[in-house]
Amino acid sequence: MTGKIAHLPCSLNRGVTGFMLHSQMQNAKARAKTSRTKKSNPRLSPKELRRLADRMVASKDPAEVERLKKELERGFYGDLAHA
Repeated sequence: MTGKIAHLPCSLNRGVTGFMLHSQMQNAKARAKTSRTKKSNPRLSPKELRRLADRMVASKDPAEVERLKKELERGFYGDLAHA
């Protein structure tokens, strides 16, 4: 699309380019705001996953084991585990 803009008359070219830049900045601001306000569930590091796995194996409480399994799944897959 930018190749087609280059062939426009100078006054239109500046207007379209300015609009595109403004639009991109607005989208970037919206994404930044969403990422700050959206509660994320990031993946865990291999070290953190290993600690959870060790705790799960060492646990004698079935409820704790189940909770740690779910936490491991969320830590491994991130938000995909909830999809």
